[in-house]
Amino acid sequence: MQQKWYLEGSLGHGRSWLTAIEPLPFVIGRSDRCHLRLSSREISRMHAEIHQHDSGLLIRDLESTNGTFLNGKRLQGEGTLADGDILHFGSVEFRVRSHRPPPPVREFNKEDLDKTGLWQQPLLSHQFERSEKEFRDMLRLGEVSVVFQPIVNLASGTVHAYEALGRTGFPGLPPDPGGLFRIAEHLGLEIELSELFLSRAVDLGKKLSADRLFLNLHPAQMDLERLLPLVEKLASSQPAQTLVIEINEKAVTRIPAMKQLRERLGRLGMELAYDDFGAGRTRLLELMEVPPDYLKFDMALIQDIHHQPEQFHQTMELLVRMAANLKIHTLAEGIETGEEADICRGLGFELGQGFLYGRPIEVQA
Repeated sequence: MQQKWYLEGSLGHGRSWLTAIEPLPFVIGRSDRCHLRLSSREISRMHAEIHQHDSGLLIRDLESTNGTFLNGKRLQGEGTLADGDILHFGSVEFRVRSHRPPPPVREFNKEDLDKTGLWQQPLLSHQFERSEKEFRDMLRLGEVSVVFQPIVNLASGTVHAYEALGRTGFPGLPPDPGGLFRIAEHLGLEIELSELFLSRAVDLGKKLSADRLFLNLHPAQMDLERLLPLVEKLASSQPAQTLVIEINEKAVTRIPAMKQLRERLGRLGMELAYDDFGAGRTRLLELMEVPPDYLKFDMALIQDIHHQPEQFHQTMELLVRMAANLKIHTLAEGIETGEEADICRGLGFELGQGFLYGRPIEVQA
């Protein structure tokens, strides 16, 4: 039986669609005569052609204006296609598949694809990741690590808590959480990655001599049906420490859901922190309706604060005082110099975090 090949396009958030590469030769372009018609203005009328070669496929550019790219390199002549390769026609991006990928996918025929209007504007590049296989292997094997950064009391300098930060050393993957979550979001696996980090953080955090452990949630985890059982599991696995669940400011939008989460955390002996406060739209309504235990001011507000004008300091002091009136502990993120620490203490911040007090440390399993 002859092997069947597909082009996979991204719809974002792990969703994709497929179109079969048939018949061969298979022509891609803007013309009605093409087998795959893409109406983006970046696509030439007859842009590229895929054809059979022995048991595999070759692709060649048909002297298109904006080029055909195979794995990020512009084609000069022909290129051999393999499963997982990434093709760009102009900036329109596809992954080559030698088999049907797992759901969620939607299969389009050529007429349906043209009617969707997906190609009226160019797609952004890098919708797919060359490192998909490595990422799935890392997730399956649980090959992640966690480091811990101290959070200190600004008045005494003593360690109040540690924040868990995810990492990996898996070959072919970025080590930092930002790069890992970018890949995870493309694959629709950000919840699975976050839950793996949380589980590892709680296991390793038991070895720290700290009363509290701060744990970050990804915004995609705000579905309470899945989140509430998760926090109960975390609480039961770490009874000796108070776990503080950090939620990004941008995710604190659904007041009824936040109230329900806040109530459940309280019953479990856990605490709530709002992270990156002030990074986007300052959510004073949620702050008053569902006050957290901790409010972490974004490092963009803290770094070089000693160079900011007096009016800026007055505004920050007002926000810190307002939080204190709501019985919220205030934390300044990103403190790197003694001058920044002095200003934050003067403004009334209770806690601080940053390289001045310690870089993230490893804890041996």
